[in-house]
Amino acid sequence: LVHQAQNDIPHYLSVTQTGTTAGSLLLGWLGEGATIDPSAIVRAPVILGPHARVERGARIGPYCVLGPNTRVSADAYVEHSTVMDSAYIGPASRVNGAVIGRGVDLRRGVTIHEGVAIGDECFIGERAEVKPGVRVFPHKTIEPAAVVTTSMVFEHAAPRHVFRQRGLVGLVNVDLTPEHAMRVARSYAATLGRDARVSVARDTSRAARLLKRSIIAGLTAAGSDVEDLEIAPVPLVRYLVRTGHRSAGITVHLSEDDPETAVVRFLDSAGVDLDERGQRRVERVVRRNDAPRVSASEIGHVEDQGRARELYAAAVLEAIDVAAVRAANMRVVLDYSFGTLSFVMPYVLAKLGAEVLALDPYGSTEARLSVDRAERLNRVANLVDGSGAMLGAVLSPDGERLSVTDDQGGSIDDDTLLLVLLRLVLSKTPETTVVLPVSAPRAAE
Repeated sequence: LVHQAQNDIPHYLSVTQTGTTAGSLLLGWLGEGATIDPSAIVRAPVILGPHARVERGARIGPYCVLGPNTRVSADAYVEHSTVMDSAYIGPASRVNGAVIGRGVDLRRGVTIHEGVAIGDECFIGERAEVKPGVRVFPHKTIEPAAVVTTSMVFEHAAPRHVFRQRGLVGLVNVDLTPEHAMRVARSYAATLGRDARVSVARDTSRAARLLKRSIIAGLTAAGSDVEDLEIAPVPLVRYLVRTGHRSAGITVHLSEDDPETAVVRFLDSAGVDLDERGQRRVERVVRRNDAPRVSASEIGHVEDQGRARELYAAAVLEAIDVAAVRAANMRVVLDYSFGTLSFVMPYVLAKLGAEVLALDPYGSTEARLSVDRAERLNRVANLVDGSGAMLGAVLSPDGERLSVTDDQGGSIDDDTLLLVLLRLVLSKTPETTVVLPVSAPRAAE
């Protein structure tokens, strides 16, 4: 189109310098079949390709190119921009100083800032905002009301919220990159204030190690001190944060459902997953991209906690009637699922005097890729039945879930296990208050 206009300079000048019946409407180059609503405002120089359509109240130009079959909806605003073929600019959207690729779909109220480039066939939901200088590669999806502050190269989509139900979740090096992890960690540190102390741990995978190092970099860059727990299960981190006067905790591990997906869990000062209010505070800092960067003398310290496992094992033993367990001469089958609890449980079981048939009692990322929980539970059930054990258990790799079989090798469902635990607690402390999930069976009440 630009080349065509340059080859017919007299015609181009005549239409850019001549007013039309649309009042303030000035045209640069109008392709065959292009239509402009009489109420639209077009400021030269502008090039409209064949069958381009500008609807009522829209404002185009100056210095704009609209490719063939593009559509600029009512009250939209496009300035100093190039919009490629068959793109759709939704109602009340604003595009300023950007390049919009072929077949891009911008829904109502989208804001595209200066220096942005949107690749072909991208979809951008209502009221989404793309900040200056961002590059969005082709075939990406940006969810409604999302704010995109960094370029999207490998990510499939830009969600509205940074956090999901379990924390920060995404495909390693695609949705969840080291840069993104560092930025979110630095934003989290900004919400904690100065002199914060954060415990950080990971599982045995290389992906978790990569992300944990980025998280530590983000925390210390914002001035927070870091307690590096190295490899540790999630319950251990919860305990140390709650009892050790830490400001927060962060754990990194691979998803049990998808070994290509990492989960970063953010814990508050009570060792509980960050609630929605806390997540929104962090997201506001991420979107504004204004987390502080301290001076060189204020960068946070990184310390190792070499006794974390021993401290946690001692706390677990304090909550157990060790003498009663020893007297029971327990025999159990325990499947560690190649998880991080294999670094902690031996300390506890050695003190209890239990006879343990341990399965996969070591961390292994490669072996975890083939873990099937149902198959493991069936294997444990067979071993319990064949060995005469009192019970069997399959531990989740992160140490947060437990599946149990009885002495006959029968599986105990989660609701039954909850009722057994509840009965045990109330038999020892009948006046205690117990908090139950909304999914708990009515029998628990």
